[in-house]
Parts: sequence; structure tokens; C-alpha cells
Amino acid sequence: MWFSFISVGGVATLIIIFSLWEKFQTHPTITGLDTDYHNWDVPFPTVSLCPTDPVNTTAVREYIEQ
Repeated sequence: MWFSFISVGGVATLIIIFSLWEKFQTHPTITGLDTDYHNWDVPFPTVSLCPTDPVNTTAVREYIEQ
């Protein structure tokens, strides 16, 4: 049972590899990456943290009076 599963998987893998190799040989593709580190206008997400406890008004008044 295991031998048949491995054999079928191996044959399928070889068929896929050969078909991709043939496609690459007939239609080669050149992939390039242009990098421009001076103009990175990528908007990054903003994280806002809000405290869960309210402001201590007496501590604020004491700080302002100092």
C-alpha cells in the first residue's frame, strides 16, 4: 500500500517537474526587483493605546501648581 502511494506521488512529482521545465525552456521569464530607498511612501498602520483608568484629577492639579 505504502509503495503504491509513494510510487504514484513520485510519478506525479516527476510529471509536474518536467512540465514546468518544458514551460521554462519555451517561455523563459526574467524577474527583476527595482528598489528605491529614497521614496518610500508606504503608509504604516497607526496603533493608538487608550488607558482604561480615568485621569487622576488631584494629581494633575498638584502637578500644575508645582
